[in-house]
Amino acid sequence: MKKKITLKKYYKTKHWKQLHYDFALGADACCEICGAKRWGLYKIGKNKGKRKPKQENHLHLHHKHYRTLFKETRKDFMLICESCHKLGHLLERMKNKHAIYKVMHEDFVNKTGWSFKRKNIL
Repeated sequence: MKKKITLKKYYKTKHWKQLHYDFALGADACCEICGAKRWGLYKIGKNKGKRKPKQENHLHLHHKHYRTLFKETRKDFMLICESCHKLGHLLERMKNKHAIYKVMHEDFVNKTGWSFKRKNIL
């Protein structure tokens, strides 16, 4: 029998950290929803005239489902910025609270490809 693992523990594994490194930390990584790039604005450093890249967005790997934990491929998650990730989960929680949220959620899903299935952890 397989030992169950919590998502909190899973996100601390070497496997997950390597996935995050491979996909979210690239120089050309950007949000699949709004297009925000991980490396964005430039700011002037202490030495005037020299510019340094500044990390603008933290990109998340959003699981579309949890069936393939430890065996994920790129199609099993979305690469999205923190703002879009929060918005997606907020709409997911609110969709059954009022008709307007349901419409907003459906529109968000149709326009972004957002997908979220409840947790079925190993």
